[in-house]
Amino acid sequence: MEDAHRLVKIVRDIDNDFFHWIDVHPEHAALGLKAIMTHQRLQGTMLLVKHVKVRNFNTLGVQQWLDDEIINYFVQKWCTQSKSGTLGFNTWFAGRFVFTDSHCVCAKSLLTSEDERLVTRWYNATKKEQGLQHCQRVFIPINENNRHWYCACIDFSRKQINIYDSLREVYLGNHWKSVESQKNAGTLLVLMWLVEVISRLRGEKISLQNQGSTDWEYNPHMKVPFQSNSYDCGVHTLWCLKHIIEFRCAQNNCESPGLQFTNDMTGKRLRLAREIMDECTENVFEFSPK
Repeated sequence: MEDAHRLVKIVRDIDNDFFHWIDVHPEHAALGLKAIMTHQRLQGTMLLVKHVKVRNFNTLGVQQWLDDEIINYFVQKWCTQSKSGTLGFNTWFAGRFVFTDSHCVCAKSLLTSEDERLVTRWYNATKKEQGLQHCQRVFIPINENNRHWYCACIDFSRKQINIYDSLREVYLGNHWKSVESQKNAGTLLVLMWLVEVISRLRGEKISLQNQGSTDWEYNPHMKVPFQSNSYDCGVHTLWCLKHIIEFRCAQNNCESPGLQFTNDMTGKRLRLAREIMDECTENVFEFSPK
């Protein structure tokens, strides 16, 4: 048993060294990504893993905007594998229940009993699909106008609602304002309603909408590492999820090997692509004739 633990540590250290190297040398990570993408086009494979086709996979390429299926793949996989009690809704949840439509620009101002019924069904189905016994946190990816990814997190254990957006100008233009004047104020109100709905499903009663004082904390524009370009928002969103699972919130000054945000996220893209390809390879071996 001791030898097995030692071997696991060696493998983890090798992985961390590799992750650090590709973060420090994004130009080499870019070459690796291009080689993988070229190989997949030559293979002509339509479906790589569940719901992820080649065209979805290609959005992990250099300077590409991640699409819904890539976000959903990692939200589902990481939340299912995690032991942290983090439930991750898919990318269609926000457009259906938080905003007036799939563009995710205008937050809902009217929430009905039918909305609550459907959220209950969605929550229970997601909780079952991800194999969660207890839900401590809820992660919600948001696709704004099909141009920008950001996310929200409800944390019942810490009594917090945080919205994470990696666009520098959004943070700088809002964090100094009063909460009711900030860009995400309407979204925050809907998330408060979600806290009440989900709390009942967790067997407790939390009331936020009509309560003057509460021990819950809200941050519509939580400071996170900023993206340095127009296309890495999806990778930042997934890295926020990694931090939420690991640390319960996104950290600005993370020192854990392999989990730091970087100015150039190409190395993270290579890691994500490799993770999908590893599962693809496992599936090939699993279904190969013996």
